Amino acid sequence: MLVLIAAFSLLGAGATSEPSNTLAGEQIAEEVVVMDILRKAQPRIAAHWTSCIEWPLEGFSYERTARVDRALVAYFEELKPGMARNDILSAMQRLFARLDEINHEVEDRILETDERELLVPIIRDGAAAAGLNLDEFPDGDPTLEYRNF
Repeated sequence: MLVLIAAFSLLGAGATSEPSNTLAGEQIAEEVVVMDILRKAQPRIAAHWTSCIEWPLEGFSYERTARVDRALVAYFEELKPGMARNDILSAMQRLFARLDEINHEVEDRILETDERELLVPIIRDGAAAAGLNLDEFPDGDPTLEYRNF
């Protein structure tokens, strides 16, 4: 559990006070909204990883789940409100490449249906908060092109 907390502790770094009413303050407020999506999901993700490790399910470890957490944090840190569509999709593609790498290490046992149902809505919501129009994609899911789980 400490590894999960450490990976997600990065989320609190940028939001220390109320932003001012300036343009820069508004940009910071919008970025906080993007990061809030992951911050709010963190307890569910951590509980899921803990139950998978304690079960124990093959392939799950604190180290491996922390790497997934760090990949998610990196993705959300890349997202900025008003980003260009292609930049958002590139960030998403990099995220899924990282997740695939982790998953392939254990013969695709760590990221399966339960994890897809947990993570994909969060990833989509982050992209939408950064400005991606989800209606442009089949079933409103831009991740379909990049994910293998």
